[in-house]
Amino acid sequence: MKRSTSLVREQFLKDADRSFGSRNHQEELPLLLFVTDPDSLEITFSNLAARNYLGVGKENLDFSRLIHPDDYEDFLLHIQSVKCHDEEDIKNITVRIKQGSRIIKKFHFRHRLYATENGKNHVMGVAKEIPVSRKKQRNSIGNPPLEEALQKSLKKNRSLQENLSDGFCTADVLFDLQDKPIDCIILEANPTFQEQINASHLQERSMKQLLHGYEDKMYEIFGKVAIDRQSIQFETSGPGQLRFHVNAFPFGEDEGGQIAILFKDSTHQKLLTEKLKKECSETVPETSEDQEDHQLLKTIFDKTSIGIAVLKPEYSPDGDLKDFLYMKANDFIKNKIGKNIIGNSFLKLNPKATENGVFSMMKRSMLSGIFEELEMKETLGGQKRWYRITTRRENGYIITSMEDISRRKMKSLRLKENVQFKKQIAKTSPDIIMILNLQEENVRYINRDMAPHSGRRKKEIDGMPLSGILPLIHPHDREKALDFHSKITKAKDKEILDIEFRFKSKEDQWEWFNGRGKVFMRNKESKVCEYILLLRNIEQQKRTQKALLNAEKLSIKGEVARTLAHELRNPMASIGMAADVLTQKLAEQKNGDLENYIGIIKRSNGILNKLVTDLLNASNYSQFHPIKCCLAATLEKALKAADDRIHLVGIKVSKNYSGTYNILGDPEKLKIAFLNIIINASEAMNPNQGVLHLKITSNSKDHILTITDNGCGMEKTQIDKLFDAFYTQKPQGVGIGLNSVKSILEEHDAKVLVDSELNKGTSFHLTFHRYESFQRT
Repeated sequence: MKRSTSLVREQFLKDADRSFGSRNHQEELPLLLFVTDPDSLEITFSNLAARNYLGVGKENLDFSRLIHPDDYEDFLLHIQSVKCHDEEDIKNITVRIKQGSRIIKKFHFRHRLYATENGKNHVMGVAKEIPVSRKKQRNSIGNPPLEEALQKSLKKNRSLQENLSDGFCTADVLFDLQDKPIDCIILEANPTFQEQINASHLQERSMKQLLHGYEDKMYEIFGKVAIDRQSIQFETSGPGQLRFHVNAFPFGEDEGGQIAILFKDSTHQKLLTEKLKKECSETVPETSEDQEDHQLLKTIFDKTSIGIAVLKPEYSPDGDLKDFLYMKANDFIKNKIGKNIIGNSFLKLNPKATENGVFSMMKRSMLSGIFEELEMKETLGGQKRWYRITTRRENGYIITSMEDISRRKMKSLRLKENVQFKKQIAKTSPDIIMILNLQEENVRYINRDMAPHSGRRKKEIDGMPLSGILPLIHPHDREKALDFHSKITKAKDKEILDIEFRFKSKEDQWEWFNGRGKVFMRNKESKVCEYILLLRNIEQQKRTQKALLNAEKLSIKGEVARTLAHELRNPMASIGMAADVLTQKLAEQKNGDLENYIGIIKRSNGILNKLVTDLLNASNYSQFHPIKCCLAATLEKALKAADDRIHLVGIKVSKNYSGTYNILGDPEKLKIAFLNIIINASEAMNPNQGVLHLKITSNSKDHILTITDNGCGMEKTQIDKLFDAFYTQKPQGVGIGLNSVKSILEEHDAKVLVDSELNKGTSFHLTFHRYESFQRT
């Protein structure tokens, strides 16, 4: 028993579909259809694949939400440009679209004009994803025997399709936003189907526009097949007396909603059937029905919201088209121009028609027969209105339509203004707006120059790899920047993170920036793929804060310095004079030991005088002047200044360093800091038992100076307060030495770590960045 023809045909189509899918990964990607109103830029129709594949409902079917912000403006301009082309013209564009909630993929669009039932031109777009890589092909590729079999099967199915005596096509159903099927877009068609509708080049064309006079219920059935994925057979009528038996069935992937259609011409059979019925029935008068149809059409013509007028051309004696006369007009036109317009001159009733181009458009349409349209703006009573005017020639007359598009136009203008407004915000914002892409690992967007005075301009930063940004961040802040980067990749969408860091602006100079970061986009796995940074230069703010803090510190130091200077000058003067007298008294005795000790008294008195002077000078803050200097050489100068103190206490010095250890620093200030630490260490150790260890080590980024004593040590509570101003454990101490050390180290961006154990000793670990790290860019 033979299988039915429809089942055989359906089976071969399924086989062909499987052959396509196994050959090419690109064929598995669905075809997305969108019909867009070019005035309001709203999506009016789409296919099921568009909604299912993009993962959006009809309420979210909006290009402003789907298309990447950087591509959106170009896409809008592209849509507008399609309006100016013929229906046969196709324009192409590639944009990035969100699939699901976060994934961005590239799609290639083919756009052409699409006329709706009310005669308004829309824009139809056929989109297909551009695969990132073609490596992921099916296993069948590379298998010659299987590939050859598939080629033969495909060729056989193609041949069968083209030689069918019935019309065959595959199509995608268009749905409006109320889920009503309104049209089909033809994907493929065999020669028989092209002959049936008397047209060629059917790919991506509207079935409703090609099949004039066919019943609209046909598209409702096609929509049901696309949704329910069940075959349906039915009868439909075409123009004139054409009749067709239609078999529609699902085709391709279930999610795509594509269908296949077989059209079997049953006109001859239907004519015979109707002839028999007519012979067996009574003739029904058509007069009353014709009158009802005429009245219905008149009501629609008069009450429609679109103005319609029929005009007759009027020529001059030499054959030039000089004017038009109104022959028929509906209520919209009469209410706008005047009740008694029939038979009157178009130019007389519309004096601005020459100026605004409407009359020229009507002339072109009349002489060439081409459909024309334009948008016209008028201002009445201070209010602006926009109209869409269309003209077409019909049987020697000009038919014009006039549609009020003010609402859509205002919406479109607001949309453009909104896009422009956001761009202006980005351009005029005092903040630097930066978007970092974690998939491509680069700076995807920056709105302005980062540091214009030093050459860090937008064109240099835009597109820069993230690995190129890190060397421009201060060495002390790089670990903090990497930690910020790590945290934001794990942050929630609404979470905002802050950071302060220094950015290289000039040679060996850095500027402070405050940054606020937030997640901008996630990928399919909900991982952060882009985040946005708002950066603000706070260098001046930092300097002001530092100046205020220094002023406060100097005010306190100045008061202490003046008090100490006053109290110390008199006893030091007495010591100096006493030493001079002793020198004279003992000059004749020539006692070498006494002379040595008297020398120590004089030198110590001189050092104390210099310290008092330095203390007074410290109340007047000196600027930080960093230069290239050697850490070891500066330490040696500090040791030489403390030489007498070390000799008197009987301290042994152990050195563990050699060579050059270059840093960026102020040698004079560092000498004071090192001297304070050495003096503190000498005072913490027992006389003739103390050992002072000095060591310098290095790694790829830093030089580390360690100063260790075997003195009395400290408890943790003492360490916590060690660098506080006026904190001291010495009976006659003032507590400003280590506070000064802290200030000097902060100026050098040096880290200080103190290890101490009671009755065992203390170690100061001072970390300085290598001079070379400041030279890297």
